[in-house]
Amino acid sequence: MRSGGGDREIAGLLVAIRGGLRELQAGGREPTSEPTPELSSGPTSEPSPADWHRLLRVAREHAVVPWLVRHHSHAKSLPHGSGASLQQESAQRAGLALRITGELLQVTGAMERAGVRVLAWKGPALEWQLYGASGFREYGDLDLLVRPDETDVALGVLASLGYGVPRGHDAAALLAGGHVVTVSQAGSADIEIHGAIRLSFLPRALPLDAIFERAMTVHVGSGSVLAPCPEDHLALLAIHGAKHAWGRMGWMVDVARMLQCFPELDWASVEAASRKGGYHRILLAAVHGAATLLNAPIPGELADAVENERSLPRVTRATHERWRKGLPSGRELLRYNLGLLDRRRDAVPFLARSLVTLSDADREGAPLPPGLEWTRYPARPIRLLRRYLMRREAR
Repeated sequence: MRSGGGDREIAGLLVAIRGGLRELQAGGREPTSEPTPELSSGPTSEPSPADWHRLLRVAREHAVVPWLVRHHSHAKSLPHGSGASLQQESAQRAGLALRITGELLQVTGAMERAGVRVLAWKGPALEWQLYGASGFREYGDLDLLVRPDETDVALGVLASLGYGVPRGHDAAALLAGGHVVTVSQAGSADIEIHGAIRLSFLPRALPLDAIFERAMTVHVGSGSVLAPCPEDHLALLAIHGAKHAWGRMGWMVDVARMLQCFPELDWASVEAASRKGGYHRILLAAVHGAATLLNAPIPGELADAVENERSLPRVTRATHERWRKGLPSGRELLRYNLGLLDRRRDAVPFLARSLVTLSDADREGAPLPPGLEWTRYPARPIRLLRRYLMRREAR
């Protein structure tokens, strides 16, 4: 479990991110300065080396180091020698992003030649969709959406490129059931394949066919990929953030930048789709959080809905508190997701799905033959009950 960031570190990162977003909004001009909170209680505003290392550690945990780099390129507030180390780390991360972007273009190109249509979401595709350049987001893997009827071919393409799926799993069946299959090879980024967007706290899976129909071409580096349109990408970001209780500041930055970049989205369609899909409150919570914490604009079409949803200030405060104090426990995450359900009657199906939705921990251990993979589902409630009893005994 990640530890909290602390008041001063989180405040310092928020200042850096808000300033960076204002600069982008101003067209690259240096933004109006915002006071940087002091990181030490000494007589000078310059952070001590120890304070700086804490700030950098928290920035890494929240995947916002690029924003810290951009902010301090305008300021002379670093301990002696820290600027060079920060630039070196920034260069290393840029090299990693370049390599992962190359892998994305290689994989999607091979898929296209095999007649498989895949969508890239998050990762480099989102970065270039939001910024038109690299160096703004941190990512260490790739996420691809694949139609359920093309998963076998897609996995075959990945195998031909040297990637392999974990042995003992019926990967195509897992993807059709809404699970994520991770493929990897030595020296390359992991690739997470999604055959459906079906999460335990959503009453129904998202309409993948419609997401593919609305997909757009995004120029990425020296090539291009298909990615969800901004309306769908925003929905996916909101759902992904809620799934993890917005444990990383970088996820909220993506939402803020989406609201900043695309103010003229078809908000009526966005809101209608969120109501139909059962994630309307999740969407509003993402918008409210980005506006409150990062000064993102609230679309006029959503302003009344955001203002009328009285639970949103509490959700946003909880997000900020989580950044300060660390990731929630499993029970806290469950309570958080329950609070974001659109309808109270969805709570019982949500809890039922939570009991049988397999986690990574459920798949640990010896691989099972495809014909016995189903036995993991009835074993999950037993494992959860055993873990609960062990925790009670430990108190």
